[in-house]
Amino acid sequence: MQLKHPKLGQLSTTDRNAGRNWSDRDADAFGAGRDAGRGAQLHQGVGANKPLMLED
Repeated sequence: MQLKHPKLGQLSTTDRNAGRNWSDRDADAFGAGRDAGRGAQLHQGVGANKPLMLED
């Protein structure tokens, strides 16, 4: 990325929960989202099951 786009700078991250007390519901929602993400399967897209074209 840096070679093709040298003018791009660095992005800084923002913690949207800084200084905020989480409720029990927030903690439960976070855990449920994390668990759902661990079991997620990415879609393979169009042509994913096509046979590979091998050279002779």
